[in-house]
Amino acid sequence: EQKLLAKEAELAEKSARLAAAENEKQVLVGKGNDRSVELEAENVALRKKVAELEKKLSDVEKSHAITLAEATAKQTSTDDEIMVLKRTQPVDACKPSASVNEDEMISLRSENDRLQQKNEELRKRNFKILDDVASLEKQLAATVSSTSHESSKSKKGDGDSDMKQLLEERELVASAIGSLVNSPLNDSSVAQKKLFPLFQSYEKYVNDLAKSLKSALHESGKKDRKDRSKDHSKDHREGPVAKMQAEIDNYRNAFSCLSALLTQIEVGVEERESFYKDKVAALESALEKASAVATSADRLKKELRECELLKKVLLLDIDALLIGLEYFVSNLNSGTIFMFASWQQFHQIEALRTCLGQNTNDDKTSTSARSCTVKSDESDWEVVSLILHLLLYNDSMRVV
Repeated sequence: EQKLLAKEAELAEKSARLAAAENEKQVLVGKGNDRSVELEAENVALRKKVAELEKKLSDVEKSHAITLAEATAKQTSTDDEIMVLKRTQPVDACKPSASVNEDEMISLRSENDRLQQKNEELRKRNFKILDDVASLEKQLAATVSSTSHESSKSKKGDGDSDMKQLLEERELVASAIGSLVNSPLNDSSVAQKKLFPLFQSYEKYVNDLAKSLKSALHESGKKDRKDRSKDHSKDHREGPVAKMQAEIDNYRNAFSCLSALLTQIEVGVEERESFYKDKVAALESALEKASAVATSADRLKKELRECELLKKVLLLDIDALLIGLEYFVSNLNSGTIFMFASWQQFHQIEALRTCLGQNTNDDKTSTSARSCTVKSDESDWEVVSLILHLLLYNDSMRVV
């Protein structure tokens, strides 16, 4: 998450810088439209040249097609005439004029060969023109791409050479005028009046001319300086424009890379979230199962403990019951008479004796309670009730 926040902050910073760079680019592009206009004019001129070449090529192709059609038409007409002559004239009739027909055939064949040669020449010429046009198109494309770089340099060189020539000419004119101004006056006043009627003297005219030339030279120098400053400002502007364009392209590339990385990170985060959600759901289901198993295990442990306690209690009760049974059997075998609480207890004791395999009249057999076998078909509930009654009897016997 920290990395994502850092990436988002970096992306926001770069987007702000990109917006500022685009604003600067718009400002600089508005200033550098003059250069684009010149390049567009050169491009239009080159396109005109290409259109002229294409027009020439189409004219050549049309002429070639016309000559080819004429040659084929002439050849087909000659072939048709030969076939008609062969069909119409019999063999005997052709014998006297065989030499004439042979001469015509030879001339037609030679004409056909000549037309075929001309056709081949025109075809080769057409292919050559096509190759030349393709090479010219390549050269024009190369020149169009290179003119944008070379035109500025050539214009600078031409401008510098023209400026040098103008400065040299102006220096010569200024030196000549200075020599004229400083030279002594040799002409007469009459000649001066005839040659310069508008001026009072030759010196005044020369001085005015020198002043006007100096002012013109000064103004032209100012104009040249302005032009130079404009060119320099244009070049100075074009350089930052190119730099800003390159920087904007870099920012755009970085922005696209960052957006791609951000999308990849988002996709990875979504995939990991879905994976961890599935894993958490599986772990929760496993935890629920484990908790259910643990609760069932605790319940079973409780039940087992209760069963063990019941087992111990039952074992103690059985031991006590067996002791009472032994005592009861020993008393029955000795013939001792007991007082029972009720008649129902007496019948229960008789049923117990039958369960132990003894009769009421048999006084000789004596067996222990631990080695006897149960032979009754009564239910478990009856046996339990019998055991309880025996316990009550044991308690009553203890009281007696």
